[in-house]
Amino acid sequence: MISGVFLSLCLLMQIALIISVVKKRLKHRVSLGDGGHDDLLTAIRQHGNFMETIPMGLLVLLMLELSHFAPWVIVALGSLLLLGRVCHIYGVHNYKPKIAGLNFRVWGMLMTFAVYGIGAVLCVVGFVTGDMMVL
Repeated sequence: MISGVFLSLCLLMQIALIISVVKKRLKHRVSLGDGGHDDLLTAIRQHGNFMETIPMGLLVLLMLELSHFAPWVIVALGSLLLLGRVCHIYGVHNYKPKIAGLNFRVWGMLMTFAVYGIGAVLCVVGFVTGDMMVL
């Protein structure tokens, strides 16, 4: 299944994020919270936001795949989801609040929201038409 490939890639990203948090916890000798260390807080939020957004994105991919949408749809949305998460992780790490315009963090969230929105619409369209293979 295509969604399984994206699940695997997300699991590898999650492992990397967990390792980042653990390394910073060991460095600062902090077992709970961030201990006032900005780098630990950043790592915690990178992992936290990933875990807050990835499950629904993967669920959308799985539902579309189980509904027999064209493989390119699942690959396109899965790629957008991964790209969005990578951009968000990078943007949280390199956040520059005084720079005008959109930063990587914002672009990452917009890409994730796009996957949610497009996926939701496709699921509804497929249900309403009775033909999940609409694309």
